[in-house]
Amino acid sequence: MEATQTPASQPLQRGPGRPGKQRSDVTEAPAVSPPPAFPLGWTGDGRLQASATTPLESTSDKHTPEAVAPSPLGSISDRRTPEEVAPTPFGSTSDRPMEVLSDEEETKLNVKPSRILMRPPETNYKPQEILDEESKKLVIKVQSLLVRKLLTYGNDVKYMIRQANTTLRYLKGLDVDYGSFYQDVKDHIKHRCDLQDAEREETTLSLSALQKNYEHAIHSAGDVGEDIGHAQEELEKAKEKKETLKRKIEDLKKEVAHIEHEEERLKREETKYKEAHEVAKAKIQELGIQLETAQAKLKEIEQRKNAALRGIESSTQHLQSKFLDDLK
Repeated sequence: MEATQTPASQPLQRGPGRPGKQRSDVTEAPAVSPPPAFPLGWTGDGRLQASATTPLESTSDKHTPEAVAPSPLGSISDRRTPEEVAPTPFGSTSDRPMEVLSDEEETKLNVKPSRILMRPPETNYKPQEILDEESKKLVIKVQSLLVRKLLTYGNDVKYMIRQANTTLRYLKGLDVDYGSFYQDVKDHIKHRCDLQDAEREETTLSLSALQKNYEHAIHSAGDVGEDIGHAQEELEKAKEKKETLKRKIEDLKKEVAHIEHEEERLKREETKYKEAHEVAKAKIQELGIQLETAQAKLKEIEQRKNAALRGIESSTQHLQSKFLDDLK
């Protein structure tokens, strides 16, 4: 993989539209006046020299136990290189710590560098042009040390992210804009993540594992051959039993055909009786209506007869009392 050229020697510029964090996200030590000390690389004659050996150049992933907060840009008397500041887990802040994920958790969550690298702030930064020469050299030295770590063969991605966050936290403590540097570091680590994922997938497709599976399949095929012989014997027995059952099935089919014939005859008779039953029901309903009508008519006639008899009796009494009683 080709190494991407670092912009460490270029002026630091603020990226347009890039989101950042407030200054409260940076872990800051209490305001204590530091003891007099020379800046990193100070030789006493006014020159700032890059030390031949710094903590960040160590190939092992070690940190000094003492935690020291980055000094403000205006005072460089107590500055230290990024690895002299005990780092918190990458992505952590003073009020929102983030746990360091295991390799298995990183694989499951598909961690992206853009989510766990410390983003540059949008405000409170100082362009490189206003820095003094010593601070400029310090910033370039810090960036160069990180780039050397990123380009060292054999360093895993988690180690790179930890080193990058340590350096970015240091630059943020200097109040300088490291947006361009952050973007280049993030891109490089992303490519390393992609490579690591591809290598993991390649490992799962190991030829040795496939060869082992192939030999196991051959052995299993031999066992299956013996099983085939036993299965063929059982198959012959099953065929004989099947022929016996087929003869019984033929006899049962004839019996079923006879029963089906009788069933059809009985269905026809059932249909005929149902039709006769429907006719009888209709006749009963018709006669019932006629009976109800006749009963109503007879009741009316009975009422008329009774009324006529009562009228006859009344008129008879009237005639007798009026005409026959006078003749006596």
